[in-house]
Amino acid sequence: MEARQYVRRQYVVFRVAQEKYGIPIEEVQEVIKSVDITRLPHMPDSVKGIIQLRERVIPIMSLRSHFGRSEAENDDKRIVIVNFAASFIGLEVDSVEEVLEIPAENIDALGASMNGSQRHYVDGIGKVDEELIILLKLDQLLGQTEQEQLQEAVEAVEG
Repeated sequence: MEARQYVRRQYVVFRVAQEKYGIPIEEVQEVIKSVDITRLPHMPDSVKGIIQLRERVIPIMSLRSHFGRSEAENDDKRIVIVNFAASFIGLEVDSVEEVLEIPAENIDALGASMNGSQRHYVDGIGKVDEELIILLKLDQLLGQTEQEQLQEAVEAVEG
């Protein structure tokens, strides 16, 4: 496997179930407390619905459902608004932990242990102290069908 070159980057670190995940800070627009989400019919389980935030309709995706975890009652959920496909999407997570700077030497490329379904959206594994942080590739997080469904939902509301 070819060694990947990483640079020192800052990541927004959040928790989904027991795992910690990180996305590059430059892809994050903002973090908000979870609000009432308008549910839409005929959407995959991972698509929670939409919210309106500063005159924009933003689709919300549950990372718990997307990662195959059961939903949990949690009054402290957060929505991470990220830049996605020339628009915005909200990622519902259990909690936002911190912003961390992870040096390149503390980021490992994926090993052979990752299966195919995870490999396409996991960019690498960051090591900070004794913890592992799964670093995500936002552009690969959603499949083409999910992207189209989210776009259709937003267009239906805005249209």
